[in-house]
Amino acid sequence: MCGIAGFIDKKNKLSKYKKCSIAKEMIKSINHRGKDGAGFFCDGPIALVHARLSILDLSKKADQPYHSEKKDIALTYNGEIYNYQKINKQLQNNFIFRSSGDTETLLRSYQSWGMNMLSRFKGMWAFGIYDKPKKLLRLAVDRFGIKPLYYIDTDDYFAFSSEIKAFFCLSNFEPKLEKKNLGEYYIYRSIASNQTLFKEVKKMLPGTLLDYDIRNKKAKIKQYYKIKKITLSKNNSNIKKELVKRINCSIKEHLVSDAPIGLQLSGGLDSSLIASLAVKIKKNNFHSFSIGIKRPGWNEFKYSRLVAKKLKTIHHEIYFTEEDFCSRLPKLTYQMDEPINHLHSVPMNILSECARKHVKVLLSGEGADELFFGYTRYKKLFGNGLSDKKIIQSSQFVDKKIVKKITNIDTELINLFRKKVVKNINNPYDKLFKLDTLTYLLPLLIRQDKMGMAANIENRVPFLDHEIAEFAYSVPLKNKLSKNNAKIILKESAKDFLPVSIINRKKVGFGLPQSDWLRHKNGLGAYLEFFMNPEFQKRDFLNYPAVKKIINDHLEKKSDHGQILWILIALEIWLQIFIDNKDYSNIWKEVKNI
Repeated sequence: MCGIAGFIDKKNKLSKYKKCSIAKEMIKSINHRGKDGAGFFCDGPIALVHARLSILDLSKKADQPYHSEKKDIALTYNGEIYNYQKINKQLQNNFIFRSSGDTETLLRSYQSWGMNMLSRFKGMWAFGIYDKPKKLLRLAVDRFGIKPLYYIDTDDYFAFSSEIKAFFCLSNFEPKLEKKNLGEYYIYRSIASNQTLFKEVKKMLPGTLLDYDIRNKKAKIKQYYKIKKITLSKNNSNIKKELVKRINCSIKEHLVSDAPIGLQLSGGLDSSLIASLAVKIKKNNFHSFSIGIKRPGWNEFKYSRLVAKKLKTIHHEIYFTEEDFCSRLPKLTYQMDEPINHLHSVPMNILSECARKHVKVLLSGEGADELFFGYTRYKKLFGNGLSDKKIIQSSQFVDKKIVKKITNIDTELINLFRKKVVKNINNPYDKLFKLDTLTYLLPLLIRQDKMGMAANIENRVPFLDHEIAEFAYSVPLKNKLSKNNAKIILKESAKDFLPVSIINRKKVGFGLPQSDWLRHKNGLGAYLEFFMNPEFQKRDFLNYPAVKKIINDHLEKKSDHGQILWILIALEIWLQIFIDNKDYSNIWKEVKNI
């Protein structure tokens, strides 16, 4: 796990010294992602940048940017290729390997197979390859977007990075708000498609590659992976055995590391199953980590303790307070590059900081809810005649009517990408599967990456092995979902490994009492002063009287507007940091003194 970046000086105006200076500044901007090494590669108009968190081959031999003997092909890479040892055996007759990690595997694979190599990889990745003979810069992200990658294409630069803040090191690049995307953010808490809230900044979508031709200064994007259905046994018992086999295989691959690995353990089905199988495969004393607040009913320690005791892990329970949450918000917004759409991003970072004292890698259960229909909203949709409109609206956090009251931003165009995703798919549940893996899951993965990397720790997600995902996509609906039950096949598969109380417990998900906290004048509610105090009322896209009414109705408990108020706060903090250029370290202090 690392931080990567790079740029092309399109007008070839910069001296080599200036390019190297910009590369060094880019390293500083993403250095938190990897503190085990840093480097850059400059050649002609191009510069590649790398900040290393060493997981495989901890020696200097695997430092990046990594290049071929002739320096005609250079690579900056973030991620893990879990089957790299198997691929190395296929390549060993053609190359003398200089290192023992997966970075060289990627380089040698490219030399042998070009971008067709991607179909051979199992893992997570975002990388940039400079192919000097072909005059190409080639970018790619893994099949599900586990590793983020952003890019810009301006008059002066084509640039890419793991984090948007690296672009601020480029001269003539000024961060600006893309207002047309606000409507979608208000309703879904994130932006689908390749768009962001920054003008000119785009993100690579899952399973895509981008070729930038240095000669004609043009970029071409291609989708190299689309999930497909596979043939399954008609016997339920065989389906269950096959699923367990695939999950076991994935976890075994995810346990390959030269650095210590720990377990995120919420006490829910997904993380508990990952932990149970990991302990079974690798019989050592894993560290496991759970987090919550002390308020009754708002942590899951009862369940995580039960699992940790059964598995005999070295278990850590981490408590945090509302003050911890509020004080960290601005800094973590800076780390995210985007508004913190999911509240549990903050405790995830706190957990990662604690875990980093003991391990360098964490396994989590992320992705299982999307693959096996685990969310409560899926049960509500079951058997209700799913139209495209219902499917698309199922992941909304805020009703469009509320958004229209508080802002003048156009909300009519927000679903174009979502409509494109579900188009030409006949089965409504296949539509739901594809939509959520491409839209709802992606911001969860970005959050997982950035909150972990802010603490210099790697997060791995074994459920998002593409062979498990294709299996899940192919499993008949009756094995996944009913009106009263969700994740049916996963629960059945877990019976041999987990207590019944864990398998059959009600779906909770990590939540926080946001609606109550927003009523705390000295807590999260202090941030509402952004919209109540005339001094702060400067956003021309907000209807402040309407916002104030929503706030008052919430404070007086006439209505629960926790969702939209959180969205407004998260956006305002982001705007102050990235658009107003405010020091994030002062925001909470100033709010508390109001």
